[in-house]
Amino acid sequence: MKKKIVLNSLMAIALATGMATATASIKTDLAQGASLETAIQYAVDEGMSIEQAVTEAMAAAPGLTSSVVAAAISVAPQNASKIVQTAVKANPRQAIAIQQAAISAGANPATVTAATASGGGTILPGLPALPPRARAFANRPSVVPPGNRGGGRGNASPS
Repeated sequence: MKKKIVLNSLMAIALATGMATATASIKTDLAQGASLETAIQYAVDEGMSIEQAVTEAMAAAPGLTSSVVAAAISVAPQNASKIVQTAVKANPRQAIAIQQAAISAGANPATVTAATASGGGTILPGLPALPPRARAFANRPSVVPPGNRGGGRGNASPS
């Protein structure tokens, strides 16, 4: 019984150490001069999920979200939708740039955007593909109030 507990403890330590190594590998690889694509490929080869690799790469290279997305899609193009969702979840304000980077990297637009009734696309359900400022004005009525028909001063001409 004591041997089993010791063995389980050693296995847990080995597993935890291995996971720490896998998570630190992207940052380490980048620090050693590896490209984003190479660092992500190594992490995936070590058993890290593509979503975790994207998250780790974005943490290791802040400000390079679009480059991380492009690199991840070149490593795992079949997971383009998961890659875009992971990146948008971490950086919702960069949703449009993330979508564009994915498409530029060769992702099928139909897999990284969802069609809407209006013909536009969305990154994730409930997140329209409009910049934040445009979304703020999208639902305002375009009716001109009475008395402000021409914008000029004075009375309208009788003709």
